[in-house]
Amino acid sequence: MEGGTVSVFGYGSGIIPRFSEVGSSFPESKEFHTLRVQPPAGNYYTTDMLRQLGKSWEKHGSGLSTFHGQTGNIMFIGATTENTQHF
Repeated sequence: MEGGTVSVFGYGSGIIPRFSEVGSSFPESKEFHTLRVQPPAGNYYTTDMLRQLGKSWEKHGSGLSTFHGQTGNIMFIGATTENTQHF
C-alpha cells in the first residue's frame, strides 16, 4: 500500500495517514496513523471523558496521545487503518 488517505464514516477529516517504507522489515511500523480530535469549548474536560478516550485508545491504538499542539487538537498517535473506524 502506498500513500492515500483514511476516512472515518460520518466525518470529513481528522486523520493524518502515515505509511512506512520499511513496513516489510518492521511490520508494526507499516501503518501508524494520527487521529485529531477537536477539544470541547474552553478546553474543559471531565475526568470521565478523558478516561473513556484513554481506554478506547489503549484498545484500538498505540496509547500515545498529545494535547493542544500547534493545532490545539487532541492527537491520538499510532493506529492501523482498520482500527481508525473503531476508535
